[in-house]
Amino acid sequence: MEEKSSDLYKVKEGCYLRTNGIFGPRLVFPAKDSDTGKINWKNFLIGGSWWKFIGMMLVILIVFGLIWSYNHDMAEGIKCLKDPAGYLLNQTMQNFPKIK
Repeated sequence: MEEKSSDLYKVKEGCYLRTNGIFGPRLVFPAKDSDTGKINWKNFLIGGSWWKFIGMMLVILIVFGLIWSYNHDMAEGIKCLKDPAGYLLNQTMQNFPKIK
């Protein structure tokens, strides 16, 4: 590791070790390398790690799924409250194919 400043050490290209933090030492993946001045596109787009990127996409998909499910269920509830008899008629076994 080469020293960058008093609390930031370069581990490898695009990855630094910060020694003083609230929760102790941690790895830092800056989007722009201050030594060379160029943008590290991997760190900029995915946060430095594919596992972090996949985890974040999974969390985002779960949140969007919850939002969609809530909106779908509320729309069904509103449909039921507007016309309860008509809603219940559409939910009977008449819509299913008959078994012979």
